[in-house]
Amino acid sequence: MHGSWLGRVFGKRWREERERAYALLEKIGLSSAAKRYPAQLSGGMQQRLAIA
Repeated sequence: MHGSWLGRVFGKRWREERERAYALLEKIGLSSAAKRYPAQLSGGMQQRLAIA
């Protein structure tokens, strides 16, 4: 889809959603754990993530 209209639309939406997710992680204090799976987080961090 590189270069196509469809690819640009979905690419833009994907980037926007990713930015929203990172902003939420920052807001709840988990930005440092953005690249980790939930199972790799401590129990408290998992609870914070679940509540968010």
